[in-house]
Amino acid sequence: MTSPKPQLPPTTSEQLVRSVWINPLVICNAGGAFYVWLPCEYFTPIFDTKAEAWHAAAEFTRNRQEQVRQVEEEIALQRSFEPAVSLSRATLDRTLRRLEAIRADLTPGMKEMK
Repeated sequence: MTSPKPQLPPTTSEQLVRSVWINPLVICNAGGAFYVWLPCEYFTPIFDTKAEAWHAAAEFTRNRQEQVRQVEEEIALQRSFEPAVSLSRATLDRTLRRLEAIRADLTPGMKEMK
């Protein structure tokens, strides 16, 4: 009976992806190619190695985090205008609801951001 191969530590890309997403999966297809599935229904392109697939997932993750950051920044900015701007309350509420909906569309399957 052979002993199992020692597990290599995860790559930086894999660590990033796993730190942001709930249960990301690396999948090897029948041809031996790899891709990563993220719970936001994103699949990386198919690559020859796991490392390449994790790298693509990490790039997607960084881009998604930046999109979320920008939306959250806009939400905070809109909320800061609330007392100072004479926008109608309905207009401000509509803007905030739209931005919060965009954020909700960007974050399914992501862990809570700190």
